[in-house]
Amino acid sequence: MYLSFLPLLIILFCAPASHSVSHCMSCSSTKESNIACQKGILDMETSNRNCSSLLGDSHCYVVLTKDKVTMDLIWNRGCCSPSAMSLNCPLDEDLQHQNTQQFELWRVRCQAEDCNTMDPRSYHSAGSTNGNTGLIV
Repeated sequence: MYLSFLPLLIILFCAPASHSVSHCMSCSSTKESNIACQKGILDMETSNRNCSSLLGDSHCYVVLTKDKVTMDLIWNRGCCSPSAMSLNCPLDEDLQHQNTQQFELWRVRCQAEDCNTMDPRSYHSAGSTNGNTGLIV
């Protein structure tokens, strides 16, 4: 009788675990419109968004874009799930840092609650790939 449960237990323990986050810092800032967002500080100007399968719920992200024409910095933070079509959370790890004539862009994603408080430029320059606190994408 106990042997009939053995295949079920093997399946349960060997199945890959799906990690998700329930909330991430969610904000944007252009032309220093939200200093707390730029610094990764949760306060009245930034929000703690509940993640969902629609928005993405496997990672939190930070994307920083420098417009080389205006020299403006554009910050975006939120929830995401990696996908080939995602601008914030692309599957291609070669897109973690892009530098063109028009813009320079840095991306970082992480897998812990409200973990997206970092400056992605420091992750790119340091080459850090810490799985739970900062995975460069």
